Amino acid sequence: MRFRIALAAVVLACSPAHAEKQELVLAQQFGLAYLPLMVMQDQQLVEKHAQAAGIKVGVKWVHFAGGGAMNDALISGDVDIAAGGVPSLILMWDKAGDQLGVKGLSAVNTSPLYLNVNNPAITSIKDFTGNDKIALTSAKVSSQAIILQMAAAQTFGSENYSALDRLTVTMRHPDAMALLLAKTGDITAHFTSAPFQYEELEQPGIKTILNSKDVVGDATFIVTYTTKSFYEADPGLVSAYIGALKEAIELIKSNKSQAIEIYARLMKVAVKDQPLIEKILNNPDFTFSVTPRGLTKYANFMRSTGLIKHAAESWRDLLFPAVWNSNGD
Repeated sequence: MRFRIALAAVVLACSPAHAEKQELVLAQQFGLAYLPLMVMQDQQLVEKHAQAAGIKVGVKWVHFAGGGAMNDALISGDVDIAAGGVPSLILMWDKAGDQLGVKGLSAVNTSPLYLNVNNPAITSIKDFTGNDKIALTSAKVSSQAIILQMAAAQTFGSENYSALDRLTVTMRHPDAMALLLAKTGDITAHFTSAPFQYEELEQPGIKTILNSKDVVGDATFIVTYTTKSFYEADPGLVSAYIGALKEAIELIKSNKSQAIEIYARLMKVAVKDQPLIEKILNNPDFTFSVTPRGLTKYANFMRSTGLIKHAAESWRDLLFPAVWNSNGD
């Protein structure tokens, strides 16, 4: 992951204040965990809350396939608020420093992540050999990559946390799923997320050998984050964003059929596949909330392996005060 900190500092120092911002640029990635953001986009909820606060601003949504390019866009000022995995936020918080001051705004989704395999001989991570390849979105830094390291530390000893890193391959979830199901290449495992992990399990010969819940518990998967410059310059827009996110989450809880329709339309999901989306949304382990869970577990582990340099004494060290009054951890 590249961090253009020096350039970003110059850009931010020379940029005018954000108080008269004409366009708010919001970033998200792909997957069911980002459903509240899709609802916000479809229902124009950020615009609604901004208008209620007397703020006139246009909203532009941009999509990224992975966290690296999205984080670069945030640092350079091309994106105002980003959404991604907890390790991505922690890396940004650690490397950006006080001047740029990247921190989280809120949690979005808590959900289990599954490590699925297509080889019947593999029943646990102990069974992987040099002939296996584990596909995930970003080797060594994604949520799945960090959880895999945590699992390796628990299984092989803390000093061997990186034992499986040599087997990991960076790949988009749809591509990895296609290769896993084809069973013809060297991708024998896919550490993924919803809806992909559930789609895989619908196919014969695919099974789960690791559930993230067994490693980190009910931990937040997706968070939103921004820079200190934007947070301090545009408190009205920050409040509008948080208000819109909360409204989107309430819509999903109260009207799942509408939420599914929005997801299916934006993601071009076939009608025959929509019952699976409903099944996932009804899973009590798959939840949406602005309250963060398990952030310090990630931060402490990443510090112990040297991936980050700074310690987080509390989850509040990683987030701006927007949701400090929630019962996070």
